[in-house]
Amino acid sequence: MVACILIRGNLNLSSDLRRIGFIKVIVFLTYPSTFTYTSQLVNKYKMTVIAYRDKQGWNINRESGKKMAGKGIGKENVPPNRDFIALNHVLLAQRLHFIRKDVNTWDTYGQILSSLYTSSNGRSLSLNPQTREQLFKTKGLVASLTLGEKMIFCDALLYSDIDGTIPLLLCFNETTKSKSDLVNKYFGMVASWYERKVGIEVISSLKRFYLMEKKRFEKKNLEGGSSMTHREMQVEPRLNFLTDLGLVNKERAGYSLNAIGKQLRDIFLNSDNEDLRQLLDEKERRWTILLSEMYSDDLSEISEEEFDEIFFRVMNFYKSIGLILIPYESVYLSTVALALNASKRLSFNAYKTHLKRLAKSKGVRFSDTVPGRRYIHA
Repeated sequence: MVACILIRGNLNLSSDLRRIGFIKVIVFLTYPSTFTYTSQLVNKYKMTVIAYRDKQGWNINRESGKKMAGKGIGKENVPPNRDFIALNHVLLAQRLHFIRKDVNTWDTYGQILSSLYTSSNGRSLSLNPQTREQLFKTKGLVASLTLGEKMIFCDALLYSDIDGTIPLLLCFNETTKSKSDLVNKYFGMVASWYERKVGIEVISSLKRFYLMEKKRFEKKNLEGGSSMTHREMQVEPRLNFLTDLGLVNKERAGYSLNAIGKQLRDIFLNSDNEDLRQLLDEKERRWTILLSEMYSDDLSEISEEEFDEIFFRVMNFYKSIGLILIPYESVYLSTVALALNASKRLSFNAYKTHLKRLAKSKGVRFSDTVPGRRYIHA
């Protein structure tokens, strides 16, 4: 089961963390295996944001032309070692498994995100100084997320913060909610979420932990003062993330769920105990399969030729960064995200069918028998 590391961890989820897209910049500044101290990365990140953000219009949404909220760093005259906003963005990238803690090399989602920014032969664009420079000159780099990127970031958010994100979705009904409505309901909903997890958990140590968290959030729900400030600091960034990812609409009257947000809320709301237990099993990755279906609703199915082109591009990327046994689920996420960017859908069942076809026709070797340990041989 996945613990809520953002709500319980040391990460300060301040309202300055408005554009989850800034994680792309952090990933572009890191490498598959080259160690970088966090202080060095924060410095490089801050200097890059200063150099490119306003000049290249990173915060301008390409579709609407509107300037989006969120600066990515604190005040420009604040030294990097004292810039907590820039540091928090790097820590968020670590917590969401885009880069590895301390060493700051690509983690699972950093690899998946980088696979979208590759040449036709699967070479990472960000690893070449000239092509990385061109990426940094892209208008709307952090304000406009592609459909494939939205799915990747949403999957990462659920993987690392399911106990913080799902209760926020459950705070919504069919009407528009003000931020204060959501703030007032949030800790009570977190407590109810943990109560439900207590009822389905079979491991006694986790059951005790969930019960302790339930009681803690019930108590915090009754407190005022600093507890209200804590609620706001937990709710607002998540609202911004969910807005970025296309699950929440921000309107003048407040916030509402769109079709994807409603689907995801209803699945967790209406699942029976056995379905919820399987849905929370990170080895099964059931929510990944559901997200791919939600984000690809109404799109046409990818053809064999299109699948093969994307699949071998993804495989070449993973081979180029030194992987031999490539995670089965990572290849799926990379492939489905690139398909989404091409306005195509790729269901998990279709993915399995295509792999079996390629095993016969192209000699692709893979193992899909053990969830969480499935791989494709390079």
